[in-house]
Amino acid sequence: MKKIIITLFLLCAPFFVKAEDAITIDGDFSDWDNIIRGVTDSQDVTGTWQYYVSSGVWQTTCPNIDPEDSNCDSLMVNQEKELDIVNFKITNSSDYIYLYFYTAEPLGAIKNGSNSVYTSRDAFGVPSAFNHWLVVGIDTSDDDEADYFYVFNIAWDSSSNGFPDTDMPAYLYQDKNSDGKFTLDSAGNPDETLLSQSTLLDWHLETVNYEPKLEMKLDLNDFLSASGLAASQDINIKVVTDSDIAESTDDFTYNFTSGNSSINVPNNLHTSSLQSTSVNLVWDALSGAAQYQIQLRLDSDALVKNYYVTSTTQKVDKTILLSNNKYKFRLRAEINGTWEDWTNYYSFQTLPAKPTSVTVSKKEADQLLLQWTKPRGDITKYQVNVYSAKNKLIESYSTTAEKKAIKNLLPQTKYIIKVKAFNNDVGSNWSKIKKPTTNSISYYLKIFDVTTTNLNVSTPGADMDAILITTQGGSQYYAAQVVASQILDGGLGYNRHNDVNSLVGEADHQYCSLGGYGAYAILKYDAPVNYNVRSLTSYELGSTSNGVDEPIRIYAGPTQDGPWTLLGEGGGEYKINL
Repeated sequence: MKKIIITLFLLCAPFFVKAEDAITIDGDFSDWDNIIRGVTDSQDVTGTWQYYVSSGVWQTTCPNIDPEDSNCDSLMVNQEKELDIVNFKITNSSDYIYLYFYTAEPLGAIKNGSNSVYTSRDAFGVPSAFNHWLVVGIDTSDDDEADYFYVFNIAWDSSSNGFPDTDMPAYLYQDKNSDGKFTLDSAGNPDETLLSQSTLLDWHLETVNYEPKLEMKLDLNDFLSASGLAASQDINIKVVTDSDIAESTDDFTYNFTSGNSSINVPNNLHTSSLQSTSVNLVWDALSGAAQYQIQLRLDSDALVKNYYVTSTTQKVDKTILLSNNKYKFRLRAEINGTWEDWTNYYSFQTLPAKPTSVTVSKKEADQLLLQWTKPRGDITKYQVNVYSAKNKLIESYSTTAEKKAIKNLLPQTKYIIKVKAFNNDVGSNWSKIKKPTTNSISYYLKIFDVTTTNLNVSTPGADMDAILITTQGGSQYYAAQVVASQILDGGLGYNRHNDVNSLVGEADHQYCSLGGYGAYAILKYDAPVNYNVRSLTSYELGSTSNGVDEPIRIYAGPTQDGPWTLLGEGGGEYKINL
């Protein structure tokens, strides 16, 4: 089992926050947002998992059985992961030092099997003095070695939902061996000289998805009195873990009186020209910088690439980046041959790739079905924009599927359509545009003779000449074709006007007499389908040929078989406004 050693050479904040007003030890942790990071260390150490064999005996493989065998859990196999310090901060008031720790695993606990249940280590023969220490080393002589150690004994209590419920002892030790290391003797006790025990320790430990955060305050006067330091003295802080892990964070300087920082880092990290597989990393120039080192990482902390540049921008292209992926970068400057501190990470997400293979898979007169191929990664929605042929936006749709039915379109009309993909608020570029034209439809009218009730040749029928359609735009159209009809049989020669084709074209006094029971004619109109019909004018020649105005009913339908909608009834020349 490995202890955690945090060697501080002093933490810095770029501006001083009066801690008695800013930090409350309550487990909220939000008041630390106003304190600049002391050191931020990416979770880049996986550690070595070890299985509990017997009291004090651990090994890296599951004892006696296949590590993939589920029996490993039933044997109460326990694992330990060496801790990784993710973040550490410091600030102070006139009376207290405030410390903040954020670790990758809960302090003072181990996992019980693969189910991520945390429990105390004591039951498995692990000395509490050896495994529960959190050690902060402080260098007061500026020789890169710790001179004092604050030691915190965190005992994990599984009976209280994993939260330590007893007072956590805090001790201050001096490095009497002058080796810059905090060590334990064979009995697991600190092998250093105790200078002072802190009696004014207030602390809180919290876990969020088993990512522990710890905040505490220590008596500043106790520390200054025990160490003989002056409050105005700069102290160097550096945080490291066990030397076997080789974890090391940045150096920084902190002054208890002013809280001033000596961190010298570039500012205003951002990106420009962000695309799906390319981006420019940008920052402000730092005075005196000879070059910059850039670390580009995945959001998971895996290193993607290191760059060394002299400019204040670095282009990253498709040979490095994946579309719709989260990244972050940080950098540091070299000034007078010395590498300064790292900046905080700046996070960004590349755009999703634009949808491809956009096709119109089904086309009708009043609607289109659009389909496309999903880009890589998580896609939460798509936006589909529909424009007129003159590029005027008609409608914008949102959908989560890789298809969209676009309805309420005009027949025989060209549209412009394009699609973009979104991962939450991050959108792709627009797809290639499609320019489909909707199908045309025919407009059918059915003229039904009202007064004809039988096949008696003496019963007159309506003398139909034509029916004129006038559109909203003022265009006029006559029938293009008679597709069906039923009139009085003219075989006996009594109805010489039985040619239904007389109804095609404009009114010319060439007519068809719709004699006979249930007489009708169905006319087809081709041209008006692109427009809204405003009115119908029926030319029945009763009054104009010194005859009787015979009434007819006019129906409209989308096909020659209907369904039919009654538009009106009348005789002679009459007009129906729609």
